[in-house]
Amino acid sequence: MKDLDRDAAKKEIADAAKKATDAIEASTSLTPEQKAEEKAKVAKEAKDATDAIDKATTEDDVTAASNAGKLGIE
Repeated sequence: MKDLDRDAAKKEIADAAKKATDAIEASTSLTPEQKAEEKAKVAKEAKDATDAIDKATTEDDVTAASNAGKLGIE
């Protein structure tokens, strides 16, 4: 049984979270409180996705967790 490629999936989640966080920071229509709230949501989605990737037992599970996480972050 080959090792699951969790690191690549986690990097995709981290990249998506950074992109979303950068977009939130760049927004001129959100108050500082709204920005903090949105960034917290992104962080939670990223953590949940990373946890799901860690629990995955097959490559398909890793891919599904990564895709779901990226969708949740966007």
